[in-house]
Amino acid sequence: MENKTVRCPFCDHETKHGLGVCLPCGANIIYGKAPVWFGQIGALLSVVLSTAILICAESMVAGLGSLCFFLLLTLVLSKTIYADRVVFTR
Repeated sequence: MENKTVRCPFCDHETKHGLGVCLPCGANIIYGKAPVWFGQIGALLSVVLSTAILICAESMVAGLGSLCFFLLLTLVLSKTIYADRVVFTR
């Protein structure tokens, strides 16, 4: 079993991985949060691609189904890509 730690950029203190707050300085620690721009680009691409599918297939069911699929794909990708990301906020 590993004893993982994260280093706070505000006070340079090593904190045990999994804690929600840096004990010396009080900074909040968030694990696995994707950047806002990733969700925005994913949502925009989902709308564009599902609109293209809607136009090509001429079926509202295909358009809505593809929109749901692409949004779910964005969510899964954001959780997978940014699973190890640690964000400190004050």
